[in-house]
Amino acid sequence: MRLLLQHPIKSCVWLVLICFYLLIINTFTSNAQGTYPIQRPNANTSTTAETAPNRDSTAALPEIARNTIFIEGLGNGITYSINAERLIMPNWSVRAGFGTFNVDIRVPFTDLVALRGSFVSLPLTTSYLLNLGGSASHLEFGVGITPIFAAGSLTAPIVGNLPAAFATVLGTGVIGYRLQPPSGGFNFRIGLTPIVLLSPFFLPLPSVGIALGYTFGGF
Repeated sequence: MRLLLQHPIKSCVWLVLICFYLLIINTFTSNAQGTYPIQRPNANTSTTAETAPNRDSTAALPEIARNTIFIEGLGNGITYSINAERLIMPNWSVRAGFGTFNVDIRVPFTDLVALRGSFVSLPLTTSYLLNLGGSASHLEFGVGITPIFAAGSLTAPIVGNLPAAFATVLGTGVIGYRLQPPSGGFNFRIGLTPIVLLSPFFLPLPSVGIALGYTFGGF
């Protein structure tokens, strides 16, 4: 029996290479320009009447960029997914995504027995972000579900070409690393994304995910 995916693993390999390339570029850019634009006074510098800030004025601090668009390879979307995420609190996020893939399962050396179908996955997760030392780096811990919808056909000598469709819900999790500057910019994440089959029996399955995207504000 062989399983053919219309979205092969080669695309995920290219995604990994692009992620690390952008991560390196972002690291050098952050070191050169500074990750955070906030200027804080030097504790060793005495404050004089000429340099003292106006007590009636309020320093304008940059708001946290709450929105992220990213593409994930493997992960909670099974093969790949396009996702939108929003910080509902400084350390809490919610995410919704969309992925699709086709399968073609056949008995070797014959097309008499085959299962062909199209799948749609909708990863939904919520995550807690643990900041590492006030930097753009975070540890991510999340849980969620991934509804799966499938439609296809089963070909066999006795039944002929039999249409088939089903829907199920998988449990998912996230344990990994995330690079997300508070003021927005390049977003990178990598980690474990275990998948749990909930029905007809409980079956945890290992999985990993890697993603890149862009974080921005505006609303």
